[in-house]
Amino acid sequence: MESLTEESIPWGVAVGRSQESIHHKAAGVCVLAKKTITSVDKFSGDSILIPDGAPSMYGDSQAHLRTQASQVFDGSFQSTFGGVYVTGLPKADLTYPEVTAADYIAGYVRNRIDEGTVQVHTLPEEVVRFDTNWRESSVSPVPFYRIRGVGGDYGTLERTRVAAWIKGRHPDNDGFDVTSQWENTIQMLESQQLQRYLLETIVP
Repeated sequence: MESLTEESIPWGVAVGRSQESIHHKAAGVCVLAKKTITSVDKFSGDSILIPDGAPSMYGDSQAHLRTQASQVFDGSFQSTFGGVYVTGLPKADLTYPEVTAADYIAGYVRNRIDEGTVQVHTLPEEVVRFDTNWRESSVSPVPFYRIRGVGGDYGTLERTRVAAWIKGRHPDNDGFDVTSQWENTIQMLESQQLQRYLLETIVP
């Protein structure tokens, strides 16, 4: 945890109880995302909030999550920091490394607390207690943001997941053939070192 706090990537964890309602969990997701965005000096740009799980995780079409988002990320917030788009994505941790990292961080904090080796107040300031007062009163939810499929043929499922990550989309399905758009997609990355690594190690 100490090493993680020294990195330049912002992060945050809210410690709550497993029996919290989906309304309160939705509020926690949004408030934690807001805390993370606002912790960055002079942050400006659009953000995507991707809870790992099916769209039904927070009610029909994530209505509870989108309702909280409409309050937490209101017009004033978005004019200052940029747009925030909300979506749920089944198995997002298999598509976005950021979601995978979040899973590991949350699991690590949960295990340490369950073991009784640490308490919330002894952890880095990025770890906070969940507050039921975070829940906003019911208002109209923000539009449901759907990430489009990646489209095209990239070869194996592993290659398609890499292409989806680069393009900010999700794999359409599990049926792929062994041709064509792989190299062009890899060349979208700025890092030539990362390009070489992917081209050499992710086989057709």
